[in-house]
Amino acid sequence: MAAESSSTLHAEGEMSEETGSANRDVIKSESPDSPKAVAVHLTDEIILASLSSIEPTIDGLMYAPTTFVCNKLQLTDLERLQTFIYLRHINVAQNALTDMRPLIHLHNLIDLNASHNKISQIAVGQWPCMTHLNLNFNQISEIPELRLPRLKVLCLNNNKIRSLVNPKSGAPILTASGLPQLHTLQLSHNQLHLMGRRSDDPNLPRTLNIQLPNLKALFLSYNALTSLAVYRPVEPEPSEVKAENSGEHAVEHSEGNLDDEQEKGEQKKRGGFILSKDESALGMLPQLSVLSVRNNGLHDLDGINLMSTPKLQYLNLRENVIDTMDEIDKLVRLPRLRTVILIDNPLCELKDYRLEMRVTLLSLRRLDKEMYTPEENEEADILAEQRRLDRLTADAY
Repeated sequence: MAAESSSTLHAEGEMSEETGSANRDVIKSESPDSPKAVAVHLTDEIILASLSSIEPTIDGLMYAPTTFVCNKLQLTDLERLQTFIYLRHINVAQNALTDMRPLIHLHNLIDLNASHNKISQIAVGQWPCMTHLNLNFNQISEIPELRLPRLKVLCLNNNKIRSLVNPKSGAPILTASGLPQLHTLQLSHNQLHLMGRRSDDPNLPRTLNIQLPNLKALFLSYNALTSLAVYRPVEPEPSEVKAENSGEHAVEHSEGNLDDEQEKGEQKKRGGFILSKDESALGMLPQLSVLSVRNNGLHDLDGINLMSTPKLQYLNLRENVIDTMDEIDKLVRLPRLRTVILIDNPLCELKDYRLEMRVTLLSLRRLDKEMYTPEENEEADILAEQRRLDRLTADAY
């Protein structure tokens, strides 16, 4: 089952991001001076050479090939495959395919690997049995509403995806109704970014809004997610609108609202957006244990919270711009967090960095590439308890 093995490899491969091997599926691009590849159509010879694994059909009335593997031939179409309705495993990676539609009626498909092609749209097939779909390294810019009841692994690394919500309604696309069993989602090396204080485009989505209750691993590395918080535009007060319309430049504020108005004023200076507390741009992911947001330009850790990811254990923040322990404090309420990767963040230069991280996150057992030793754990626990007692004493006075 070559296709299934390939999909599983990709699902596990990104776990080694902190060692610098996030993608093992990279193919060197051709140089501009290379001769242009010749288009290849699916011939009888290619089909016969690519079919294998003859097994009984589901109804038991006949035997038929169940596996089709054809790589590196610059295939441009799969039209002739649409009659092979008993295929369960298809691997057509590293070709020149642009269209998946010939496969949409192969309802026995269990896994499909069409990575490293030129596919721009995900054809929504009648695939009730599919568990693995690998479309890494294509030209996909949008994800349609998928209805794949048994899909467990979806690989969409290295595409051109900009949003995970409906562009018109803002409704979530990745939901439990369409993908109830999905446990691994790969979206690294795309163009995901959100509206917020560091973005001035009002047309950007406010959230990723992933609603997958069984998702366990989410890979969002190498995008442009500078924050996972939800930011909402500051709405002008009626008095401000009136002042603008009448040409006035001063608005009176009651003393009771002064702090709120000052905060809104500060938010406007920072881009006109207010942080929506306790919300997360990730969506609702109650089973998520692995999250990778490596190399996104993250400035803060808002949005990584107990409400959105209560079972988070592994968090890869490598190659971002986290620079203060105040941001790490936002992770304190995650009771299962055991591994944090912060390599190549400014925070790593902090004095006693390893100790301070362990004192702040009492559940932490691994930081960057190294596990905490028993001696380090003991030292951190003693210091954390001393600081807790000091706070209690200070509060008493």
